[in-house]
Amino acid sequence: MRALEIVAYHRERDIGEVDAFNPQMELAGFVARGEHGIPGRRYFVRTEGSVHTHHVHMFATGSDQVKRHLAFRDYLREHPDEAERYRSLKMRIAEEGVRDVKHYQERKGPLIRELQEKAESWVQEREV
Repeated sequence: MRALEIVAYHRERDIGEVDAFNPQMELAGFVARGEHGIPGRRYFVRTEGSVHTHHVHMFATGSDQVKRHLAFRDYLREHPDEAERYRSLKMRIAEEGVRDVKHYQERKGPLIRELQEKAESWVQEREV
């Protein structure tokens, strides 16, 4: 498993409409993963070989999860030092030869939780 920059797209839609898009997404080279652990989300991945190159997250309209995901993304965009911490951790895990996705996610978990908390506080401060 290599840690790469991944194109990620987030969108809010009626979930019933999203499910109807599965055949078109598959024609575009994506694999539909359903909720993939997050209720109200539909998750699609596209790979080149065994490397994920694109992630599409579609959330039910009004989902708090989309706000959480976008806060994380925007926080990293505005805080390049934190983005580098995250990138470095992903690279280090990949260099250690971790190939199991669940193990990879578990290893990233503590930093992701820390950054998510910072991101949510950052968003709240900006809204005041």
